[in-house]
Amino acid sequence: EARGDYVWFLDADDVLLPGALAGLRRTLEAGDPDLVLCDYRTLREASGLKHRLRGERHRRTFAGRARAVSTDRSALVAGVLRNGELHVWSKIARRSLWEGVAFPQGRIFEDVAVMARLLSAARWHVYIPEVWVGYRQWPGSTLKTPSPARARDLLAALSSLRADFAAMAGLDRRALFAIDHFSLRSVVSLAAKLPAQDAGLQAEFRRVVRDLFARRGDAVIQAYLRRGWWMRALRARRVLAACA
Repeated sequence: EARGDYVWFLDADDVLLPGALAGLRRTLEAGDPDLVLCDYRTLREASGLKHRLRGERHRRTFAGRARAVSTDRSALVAGVLRNGELHVWSKIARRSLWEGVAFPQGRIFEDVAVMARLLSAARWHVYIPEVWVGYRQWPGSTLKTPSPARARDLLAALSSLRADFAAMAGLDRRALFAIDHFSLRSVVSLAAKLPAQDAGLQAEFRRVVRDLFARRGDAVIQAYLRRGWWMRALRARRVLAACA
């Protein structure tokens, strides 16, 4: 139903913060990019010092150059995945980028499932390090409650993400590592939450991990070690070995 040149998805319980639309207008008038990335603030019922120390008043969604229109798709992929912020509500896209892209029905992590196709379609992007969205978090929300269905949705989203990125040509080493790191970090985190008694889910988890890292697992571990990420490498090695 959208008729404008750009689409900005906003979840029903989140908010646009003062100055967001004015900031977006300035950005579009200055550079006419295909994709604009912004930052956000976490909104809680009760926010304390620990939340401020965690940086929840300004969450950065991109690791890379700011306020400059770029055509470097590898920098776009690496910058988004390094921060792990794959939600569409922090990315304002030209409407044409969404043509042919559909969110999976009846699943959560739907943003993860479509992100590669959105980034692939963007010719020019710009990151504005300003807080434009208030992201509301609720105790007991779906994303905070482990369940077999949630685990399966995440596995499906990671598989879609990896397949779509594999179809993108010309990505450099920094982008390829960012893809591997995001996927591996996600499955390592998920491994600790899987119910041991659910044999079917355990088998599905092992299958997806093998599909994702059959050829890249050792290379990612070595990249971790070169960066001095010893504990991360150890946890990742344990998960990959258990799925071999």
